[in-house]
Amino acid sequence: SSPHVAGAVALLLQAKPKLKAYEVRDILQNSADPKVWWGNPGLGFLDNVHRQGAGMLDIDDAILATTQILPGKIATGEGEAGPFSQTLEITNISKQTVTYDLSYVNALSTSGVMAPGFSTSNAYVEFESPSITIRANKAVKLNLTITPATGPVNGQYGGYIILTPQGGGQVYRVPF
Repeated sequence: SSPHVAGAVALLLQAKPKLKAYEVRDILQNSADPKVWWGNPGLGFLDNVHRQGAGMLDIDDAILATTQILPGKIATGEGEAGPFSQTLEITNISKQTVTYDLSYVNALSTSGVMAPGFSTSNAYVEFESPSITIRANKAVKLNLTITPATGPVNGQYGGYIILTPQGGGQVYRVPF
């Protein structure tokens, strides 16, 4: 995958040469497409985040991105600590006001030490509001809380915060 990522970064920097390193990483993550679980793709469950990260690079979407999200990924730490609060800064770098509907989707959780186990997740994300409007060339802060999955015991969970533009357009995701 390294040559693929290096080529994607080269194309992105050719299109947007003033990007900083962390912006390149975040744009590639937030425009990636999560994939379904390799163990049984027909079930439609997303593969665990700690295996696939943000998903497959989508270089077209990365180059055409008009929204930047910081941080580009969320590391919640140990679930035993309870709910995890995070503030995202969402910047609209386009010339149009955009409203995003906010949602989330869980990926599979994993458990086990010697032999991995896979299970669905009941983690959930609470937003301040169901949507967020960002004027052209402006940034807003979005507070959210991720409540960890209750199982499996000693397992790992993850998912994606999803920003879907009203009226159509590019969808952005933040892995957690």
